[in-house]
Amino acid sequence: MLDTDPENEVPFLPKDHETTRKAHRDYQSGQATRRLIVTVALVSALVSAAGTVIMHNLLPIFSIASSRSPPRPELLPSLNLPPLGNLIRTYVGDQRAYYDKDLNVSREAWMSLFPPGMGYVSMDSIKDAGEIPQLFQDMSTDGSGRFCIAAFHQLHCLFLIYADFRRALSGKLTHQDAHVLQNGHSSHCFDYLRESIICAADSALEPFRSPFDGGTQGNGVDGFGTVHQCRDFKQLFEWGEKFRYSDGHDAEKFEG
Repeated sequence: MLDTDPENEVPFLPKDHETTRKAHRDYQSGQATRRLIVTVALVSALVSAAGTVIMHNLLPIFSIASSRSPPRPELLPSLNLPPLGNLIRTYVGDQRAYYDKDLNVSREAWMSLFPPGMGYVSMDSIKDAGEIPQLFQDMSTDGSGRFCIAAFHQLHCLFLIYADFRRALSGKLTHQDAHVLQNGHSSHCFDYLRESIICAADSALEPFRSPFDGGTQGNGVDGFGTVHQCRDFKQLFEWGEKFRYSDGHDAEKFEG
């Protein structure tokens, strides 16, 4: 066995070589780190550039889509009626007063559906109650600031059609009257009510069970006794009365 003297031991590799190798390792490590940093920077730059190009091309599309989008629904001041109704109501048929043989009786029933002012409201009065939605601010009138609540315009149209119907049944409809009905106000009312029904798009389901037009049970759908989701007509009536443009209360003189 050989004796060894630590002081006389010769290292397997000279110390200066170890130092050189360590420096080389440090250099390689530094190079790798720098390469990683450069790679990350390049990837980030490419992603950023690609994102800029994509957004540059998409922004016009977003702008077009935004400009074509319908205005956001807004509530009128002090009228807390959401687009979808929060009242559950069952339709009740056979309201004979509206179709009484005595036209004066039926007319009185119809007129009870209109507030004073017939549903015409003053925008100046409404402004005093709060901010007006931009949609209505952008609309022009004849300079009077007079607007009509759609529900009462619809009722007005339905009443006029009913009145014409009664005249036709009584034989008091002349040839000239028929021409006016076909090309005048009543035609407008039919078209307006068609649009109104489509707009409301009532999704209540009505069972096929009721006798209809003299049929037997289960021979049709009359719609009565069916539950619907409704808006608060009484609140709308009171709102129309509060902000009415005038005190008129005559459906025949309703301008619409």
